[in-house]
Amino acid sequence: MPERLFRNLANLTVLVRVALVFVAMVLLDNGNESVRLLSLAALAVALLLDGFDGYLARKLKIASGIGGALDTLGDRITENALIVFFTYKQILPLWFALYFLVRSFMADFVRRLNFHKGISTFAINDSLLGKTLVSSKLSRTAYLIAKFLLFITASALLAKPGLPGVAGTALRSLFWIVFLFNLLRFLALLYDSRRTLQEYFYHES
Repeated sequence: MPERLFRNLANLTVLVRVALVFVAMVLLDNGNESVRLLSLAALAVALLLDGFDGYLARKLKIASGIGGALDTLGDRITENALIVFFTYKQILPLWFALYFLVRSFMADFVRRLNFHKGISTFAINDSLLGKTLVSSKLSRTAYLIAKFLLFITASALLAKPGLPGVAGTALRSLFWIVFLFNLLRFLALLYDSRRTLQEYFYHES
């Protein structure tokens, strides 16, 4: 395997994940139920690949700064695209999509300010709250599973509208779990970035 390709395997995984999410959305928008059901497989593979790029980079010792940034970009594209898509399909409420879009812009803005001070993404969260809710492996895994279940359930309801009412109940529960989890993680990020924010805004004023 050429060295350049080898060193970019993790980055290629991110691109494949993003591509599969868009394939899933196209299939879900199809009028044929059998075609829509195929989207569940594409989406499941895409969501399962989330986090695999980081594991691959560590395992093969090919981690890089651009790789971490690309992983975050991939997360933003897939998460926001899916939420906007399900909102358009009236599976999720509009305010939920607006919250996620604004929150993602604000979080990346705060991370960029920290980056300019030489603070990496996971080094930002140095408090117990931040480590527990944001940077810990348990928290990241739990959040990933919650999003996976939310998107798969939403896709199933869209692919096969006649599903029992328990599916709709599950979607509403997952919706609130993901929202509250996301909000708490964002507040922890702001708390751990308070000195950076104070320094920038104080300096600018």
